[in-house]
Amino acid sequence: MAEPSGEHVLTGAEREEWCRIGRLRRYRDHSILLREGEKPRQVLLIDSGQIKIATRGSTGREVLLAIRGPGEIVGEIAALDGNEHSATVTAMGEVRAYALTPAEFLDFLHRHPRLSVGLLLLMIRRLREADRQRLEYGVLPVTGRIASRLLHLAERYGEPAADGGVRIALRLTRAELADSVPASPKAVALGLRELYAASVLDSDARHHFVIRDLDALRALASGVTRLT
Repeated sequence: MAEPSGEHVLTGAEREEWCRIGRLRRYRDHSILLREGEKPRQVLLIDSGQIKIATRGSTGREVLLAIRGPGEIVGEIAALDGNEHSATVTAMGEVRAYALTPAEFLDFLHRHPRLSVGLLLLMIRRLREADRQRLEYGVLPVTGRIASRLLHLAERYGEPAADGGVRIALRLTRAELADSVPASPKAVALGLRELYAASVLDSDARHHFVIRDLDALRALASGVTRLT
């Protein structure tokens, strides 16, 4: 079983129980785990791999809301309120997950009331983070928004790069980065070019983003400075 990472709320014992009673699901790259607008049929515990959560904006363009990884639960909100999924969950590479039906998930919460509180606190934290991002994206230029997103990803998926800096160990395309900022692909390409030219950002042989100057990226994300 893969080690949990990110915003996981299950204890080790709870995770073992979930995997014991749940059904193993395997998903290939780009497979849809949960679809926006559909009624909930399962709640998933991600065991390995990464998934992206995205929705369609008013213009029909995809907006990347979040990236989740091992140890995290998806589909729980729809299971709790009985409404349709508010976003689509897609595999980013190979993904393993353990599925509970909504009824099984509710039974699981009744057996583990501590988890209900943990999920509530997690939802509150994510709402606060979403509010902060909306504020940032309303005042920051595209380069600052890119910097903010990369810093957030580095906090969760960062690891020391072989030749220095912080490598974001995540398969993230430029199009997905543009969807998460949000900005047009052309504007994001220009912003990335500026970060590369200023030696703030780099990429490795596997096309992962590598942060070379964390202080400069933080200054851009906070709006303290801009690249010229």
